[in-house]
Amino acid sequence: SYSYHQPVLSSDETMLYTIALLETDRYYGATGWLAVNVTNGTEKVWSYTRGYGYSSQLKGAVLSADDSVLYIFSSSPLAMLALDTTNNGDILWAQDVFPYATGFDFQQNPPLLSPDGSRVYVADGYPRTLRGYSTKTGVVEIEFKFDDYFYEYDIASDFGSIIFRTYDEVFAVGNTCVDSDSDGICNNLDSCPNDAENDPDGDGICSEDDSCPFDFNDDWDGDGLCYDVDPCGTDATNDVVVNGTGDGICGDHDDYQWLWHYQIANTDLDSLESLIVSDDSSNVYLGTALGKVLALDINVSFVPAAVRWTRWTGNDVNQPGAAS
Repeated sequence: SYSYHQPVLSSDETMLYTIALLETDRYYGATGWLAVNVTNGTEKVWSYTRGYGYSSQLKGAVLSADDSVLYIFSSSPLAMLALDTTNNGDILWAQDVFPYATGFDFQQNPPLLSPDGSRVYVADGYPRTLRGYSTKTGVVEIEFKFDDYFYEYDIASDFGSIIFRTYDEVFAVGNTCVDSDSDGICNNLDSCPNDAENDPDGDGICSEDDSCPFDFNDDWDGDGLCYDVDPCGTDATNDVVVNGTGDGICGDHDDYQWLWHYQIANTDLDSLESLIVSDDSSNVYLGTALGKVLALDINVSFVPAAVRWTRWTGNDVNQPGAAS
């Protein structure tokens, strides 16, 4: 069922990355990417499991120019992930937002890395479409659509053009587009064509029109200060007491003895979805909507708790108890 998948060999020909059946039981097999050292027989170095065979359709992959990142594609669930080949395949980032009808079609060509390493090009639509995905985020930056199918494509060494072959012709198109804010994303694909940060607070308003471009709630307490510069984001009085000094605790929270706190940065589009506290209450773990698990250092006195470590996970953590 993986006839369109091609194993990937590192540039020094020491490491092979391939899809494999990693776990088995009576009913299902967990498929994933297997990293093998081919200089020592077939020594397994690490593996990454996206999910069980019935719920995950792994497809092609391509290595970064320095072999440090493996970009992998999955059609169910639809995702592009960057795996750190130098650190046991840890997920560096994951992208699951794509144009309508994306399916990653590798029957003619495997994913292709651009000469400068900034994009991975993937054919789609049987294929009639070629898209260039950012190697930093997985966002679609450029797109070429045609009425007829093409069977092969390649990128010119100067990155200036892409050459296509159909059943009866060969043609080249310029690998350029109008990009007003110089963020690498063509205007026709850019949600904020005049905002290089593309709505950094995720409130649906591009920076040029956003009264608080780094504040999702756009000054929630109405004191004229955006959240990123407001000492008390939900307290319009900003912790001013009778004698004109502050006690370091915002608003009604003065009624409590605060021991420590942690809050996701307002510029981070992630959100907290699950909480686990160790039996002795010395460790606190958080699961996020984007699939991260965070461990907090809570041995502090009110000042923000530090994040001891963060890990990406291929599983959902947006339900109570999932991070366990």
